Amino acid sequence: MNDVLDVIADNDYSPELNEAIDDVLAVLTDPEADPEAAVEALITELGNLTDEEQEALLTDMTAALEDSGYTLEEILGLLP
Repeated sequence: MNDVLDVIADNDYSPELNEAIDDVLAVLTDPEADPEAAVEALITELGNLTDEEQEALLTDMTAALEDSGYTLEEILGLLP
């Protein structure tokens, strides 16, 4: 699963997107993290990407997910 998280966290699109991703990942380990605010910020930053950037990120994430052996449902099940 670290491969999937690495692809998500290590993108070259924007520092703001990286920060939003870090905030979402913090929800997995920080009981005081605000999941709703983190996801809202992530959605906003993903919306700021061009269509081509969104497609490239989705392609990279899909490939990493397939290589990891985890299902999307298993990864999403980690979120509170």
